[in-house]
Amino acid sequence: MGRAIYRFSRADTLEGFLSASSLATDARNLANAWFHDGVNRRFNIITQPDDGQFMDVELIWDDTDADAGESLDRHLKRHGVQRQYLPNYPQ
Repeated sequence: MGRAIYRFSRADTLEGFLSASSLATDARNLANAWFHDGVNRRFNIITQPDDGQFMDVELIWDDTDADAGESLDRHLKRHGVQRQYLPNYPQ
């Protein structure tokens, strides 16, 4: 299984600027859309600070899921969210 933890934050794009939703709503919606876009995908929201500036999310996918990355990129753009890979996130 592939696994990565990302910090989602508002993207500095037109989609991010025009979003009427909170970051938390957009981040949950994109994670849910990514989950439903493939087979054997899961996500866990790890942390969401009260100030709503970011959300840390664990994504899990099957090793044979060749579209997991491209699917995530599509949903990030659509929801106006950017990601930062957190390779050393505390376990």
